[in-house]
Amino acid sequence: MDHDDAREEFLEQVERDLRAASRTAARYRRQYRQMAIGGVVSGGVAAALTGSVAAGGPPLADAMGGWRLVCTIAAVAAAAAAILAGVQERLRTPDHVAAADSCVGQLTALRFALRTGAEDLEAHRTEYREVLRSYSRYLERR
Repeated sequence: MDHDDAREEFLEQVERDLRAASRTAARYRRQYRQMAIGGVVSGGVAAALTGSVAAGGPPLADAMGGWRLVCTIAAVAAAAAAILAGVQERLRTPDHVAAADSCVGQLTALRFALRTGAEDLEAHRTEYREVLRSYSRYLERR
């Protein structure tokens, strides 16, 4: 196999991994965004309910269905916000977003080098092996 064929074959592998990493990064960003929005909305609902009842007093609480109902809804909303924040932390979603994006960036740079006629394929293969070692979990093809 000549140098150009070897580079083309290597480039195809890098592009397959780049597509896989890009899909993984998009999934983590979507998960992060959904949980963050859910947490903000839940926390906002809790704050709005408790704040409005505190400001409006018993007449407003009665108009909203009674203070028990308002406080129950506010407590559920606050609990949902706390749970979403805890799940986000437990899943380490922000860390995964950053790592998957880093993987995509490194593979994009490697693809650029290969597309522009990289001569030292072995150096790029070493770089590629390092990406595989560091980010293999983000390269799963589904």
